[in-house]
Amino acid sequence: MSEQITKDSFEYGQVLGEGAFGQVRLCMRTKTKAQYAAKILMKEQLIKAKQTQYVKTEKRILMGLDHPNICKLYYTFTDEKRLYFIMELVTGGQLLNLIQSQKLVNENVCRYYMAQLVDAIDYLHKKNIVHRDLKPENLLVHGDGNLKLVDFGIAKEYDEQVGLRTFCGTAEYLAPEVVQNKVYGKGVDWWALGCIIYEFFVGSSPFCSTSVSLTCQKIIDRDLKFPKDFPEDARDLVEGLLTIDETKRLGYKGGEEVKAHKFFKGIDFSDLQKSLGPPPIVPDKLPKKEDDSEDDIIMKKDENLPYQFRDLQYTLPKEGTHERSDLLRKLYPELQLLPLRPQPLNHVINKYLNTGVSKQSKEIFVCKQKLSGWKNPVMKMSWAPDSSSIGLFSSFDLQIYNMKNGSTNLEKTLRTGLSTNYLEFSPDGAQLAYDLQTHIGLYKKNKGEAEKLTDHRMPITQISWHHDSLNLAAGGEDCLIYIWNLKKRKITSSIKGHALQISALGWQPQKFGGNLLVSGSMDGRLNFYDAEIENLSQTINFHSAGVVGVKWSPAENIVASYAMDRNLLFLDAKSFKIIKAFTHPTNVMNLVWSNSGKYLATVCKYVIRIYESSTMKLLKEIPREDECSTSISFDSTDTKIAFVSSVKSKTPTIFDISCDSFCQISGEHENTITTLCWAPTQPILATGSTDNNVMFWRTGSS
Repeated sequence: MSEQITKDSFEYGQVLGEGAFGQVRLCMRTKTKAQYAAKILMKEQLIKAKQTQYVKTEKRILMGLDHPNICKLYYTFTDEKRLYFIMELVTGGQLLNLIQSQKLVNENVCRYYMAQLVDAIDYLHKKNIVHRDLKPENLLVHGDGNLKLVDFGIAKEYDEQVGLRTFCGTAEYLAPEVVQNKVYGKGVDWWALGCIIYEFFVGSSPFCSTSVSLTCQKIIDRDLKFPKDFPEDARDLVEGLLTIDETKRLGYKGGEEVKAHKFFKGIDFSDLQKSLGPPPIVPDKLPKKEDDSEDDIIMKKDENLPYQFRDLQYTLPKEGTHERSDLLRKLYPELQLLPLRPQPLNHVINKYLNTGVSKQSKEIFVCKQKLSGWKNPVMKMSWAPDSSSIGLFSSFDLQIYNMKNGSTNLEKTLRTGLSTNYLEFSPDGAQLAYDLQTHIGLYKKNKGEAEKLTDHRMPITQISWHHDSLNLAAGGEDCLIYIWNLKKRKITSSIKGHALQISALGWQPQKFGGNLLVSGSMDGRLNFYDAEIENLSQTINFHSAGVVGVKWSPAENIVASYAMDRNLLFLDAKSFKIIKAFTHPTNVMNLVWSNSGKYLATVCKYVIRIYESSTMKLLKEIPREDECSTSISFDSTDTKIAFVSSVKSKTPTIFDISCDSFCQISGEHENTITTLCWAPTQPILATGSTDNNVMFWRTGSS
């Protein structure tokens, strides 16, 4: 009797990767000790995002495939909450990254791996399957050095009589017939192959641009440029694959047409592996780095380093491309939902921040004052808008300090008895709000006392002040948002519209009206509530996973939202349409606008990105370590940004945007920094630490 395979048949190890609906873990079958990759998907998230049909299709397709260059699915099973795909373990990493790191970018290496990819594509097409998402990220290398094609999440069985119409894929690799919303077929995979071969030699995809619509317009225009040193036979192959007319595209008559191209001369596809010979690179035989060990070698490749993208060399678009791309965006609203690949990382994230830092500012920040006496670390802090007070929360104690006239005087200590997640001064600085499980604490500076707002049924997860300082919004685990009128001391509105707990909340700035309240939830939904008409004005379902945060721009009437689907979206608050979308290699964990709205910074697992907000031009990428504090803050002049770069950081890292350099720091905490925040109107940076102290930093000599 054969063994019934269930989740208990395996032991599960470290996380190899994460996605919008689950994660991939290293696993070992207990009986045979064989290692696999377990793709574990959450059923609830799949159902809410209406992705169940795609998963069923992926399973059906993978179970019917058996090709040496396609990642194999061995087992599938479920439990009450999860769906498990037990896949072949591929340990070599992404093909192009591996080749680039070993300096093996040449025609012979390209021929070896592209022959394997062509054979895999031809195999799929003969089974009437179209992959639809061929790109470098989905080409991995097995430990033995051979190619493995992965990710069949949007693959589809093809009926020649009906064709395909779904608008899907990755922007830079879309065929023109997909961009133009036409019926398409197997030719989309051959087009993507042409893009991949081009990227192999050039280091960037042929149609990459600064926005999805510009990328798509370049595809329609076939705005294709080759460097002078591009190999002749490879160029001829790419030219044939990147043909606008699908009926004239190389591969339209079948995979044999591509295999017969002169670029693959001398390769016998009927006995491919023997004809190709040994792989040009074998990851299992590569020398290990000094700090690599047997236990974490897989994790080093896939978990402790971010995805490594090459620098993209943007080509100038043809005349009129910007105007035509605007029209394209209006004609095909789907473009708004299609993210570009993440912006390239300009360096590998190293273990410590000082690796790769090019310049250091002459400006020195010195600890001018230290507050001690806490029994536990200060985890939350909030400045009054005029910098006259600061609230510091440590476990069960909240202390408010008066910061006027250059002195620091304890104003009030509150024993809360409970921990808090949110701490925020009102816009007028007269009140300090904080959450305490099922009620809100409210400290009034003029009275020097606190009161409780207690009508919540379940724990509070978010709070946000209205610009008038009289209304306070609070969201909770009950999926509801309550608006408190503090003058009347009662809830005036109870807002429904979310299916899961509230995970993000923010009032519109006063200069743009101030009456819109945007909320995000773990259901991936964004709701816009208009307080003037006391009704929901818009519900948006652009995110496919839980919303992490929403932040309004101080300069424009737009709001940024970021979610666990790794997408960062910018929405126009008038039209409620997406202005721009970015997909990051890992989730955005925090986002902050500068005080004037000139700059925007995001915190991801391994990197901090600073953008010029008007153009969304990437100005700087700064490495950081996972697991350290995600606190990030701009100073009052919009020239400096402070953050925590490492789990061992005892000093803040301060980057000066104006001179593209890091400021020097004199002094340090005894232990790791937990939180930090610039004063809104003063050049003072406050930091809390696990040494139970708070330090205030200013420029000056030590």
